[in-house]
Amino acid sequence: MAGATDAGWLIPDLSLPTQLEMERDRRAAARMTRDELHIKADDLIVSWYQQQEMINRLLGRVRHLEVELAISR
Repeated sequence: MAGATDAGWLIPDLSLPTQLEMERDRRAAARMTRDELHIKADDLIVSWYQQQEMINRLLGRVRHLEVELAISR
């Protein structure tokens, strides 16, 4: 079973196209008005909480599968 030290797969390694897209989004954000930034911040906050819940559920499922795998050996 994988231990805490084997969690390197959790660290994102962004592809070059993704890095380019991120840089474009950052530059677009730098040009936004204050009202646009408020709207974007609200969207990001909602998305962040939803993604955190999804990540927590998925990691729980991974832990469950790791236990099943360890028991089946």
